[in-house]
Parts: sequence; C-alpha cells; structure tokens
Amino acid sequence: MTQAWHDYFGMLGAASATLLGLLFVSVSINAETILGSAHKHSMHLAEQAFHNYIATVVLSLVVFYPGISNASLGLTILSLSGLYSVRLLIRFYKAMRAPRAADSRIDAVRRYGATLGGFVALAVGGAQMMRDNQLEPIIAMGGLVLIVSATAISWQLLVRVAQTRYGAGKPES
Repeated sequence: MTQAWHDYFGMLGAASATLLGLLFVSVSINAETILGSAHKHSMHLAEQAFHNYIATVVLSLVVFYPGISNASLGLTILSLSGLYSVRLLIRFYKAMRAPRAADSRIDAVRRYGATLGGFVALAVGGAQMMRDNQLEPIIAMGGLVLIVSATAISWQLLVRVAQTRYGAGKPES
C-alpha cells in the first residue's frame, strides 16, 4: 500500500472512531430522548449512524491488517459490504413498512440510499481489487460516502433531540 493510501485510511479510521465516540456521548447524555419507547425514529437514526461509523472503522482496520494480500483484502471488503448491505436492506424494508409519523418516505430513501451507495462502492471496489490485485480508489470513495452519510444522520439525530427536548419547530427535510 502506498503512503498516500496509508494516510487516507488512517485518517478515515481515526475520524470515524472519534465521531463514533461523540455519538456514544450524545446517546448517553440524551438516552431517554433517543432510546425511549416513544422515540423509535431517533433510536433508528442513532443505530444507522453507529453502523456507518463502525463500517468505516472496520474498513480502515482491514486495510491495515498486516500481511494481507490485495486479493484477500478485496474479498474481505466485498464480503463485509455484502453483509452490511443485507442488514441495511432489512432495516430499510422495516422502515418503509412502519407508519410514517416522524419521517417521510423520501427522507428515509435518501438516508438509506446514501448508505447503500457507500456499500455498493465498497462491493464494486472489493470485486475489482480481487480481479486487478491492486487497491481501488472506489473503495476510498465508499468509505468517504459512509462517513459523510453517518455524519449527516448524526446531525438529523441532534436536530430531532433538540426538537423533542426544547419543543423547537417542525423537522426540516
């Protein structure tokens, strides 16, 4: 792996781990508002952000695994993105079937679609990496999409908590 990729995935993993820690703090401080039975939507936002951050941390750790061949790394990334995508599609299906009180279907499609786009990029990059035996830039883009998506979801969660706690205005799209 070149030094530039090493630095990129190191930064991606460090940023994801830091933001994951901040998400833990936020959920801990606002546990009743986020995890209460009346706030299922907030809990689902926190859960999705958590899984996106974890996926980027795992991606970074896998890339740094000592002595892993490029073909094995590609297979691992392809497999992980497949597993995360199955979980995401199940969650998306459940979200689409649930009554829409706090979130529009378009918002849910946007939120889940961005995450799915990140996992698709990782899957494509993993498959190309198995074939070409070299690190593919699309893997870096997939990780970037996941961390940006997780951060946007975390922001939605923060706004939702503020609205619940302080009675702020109607949620914006």
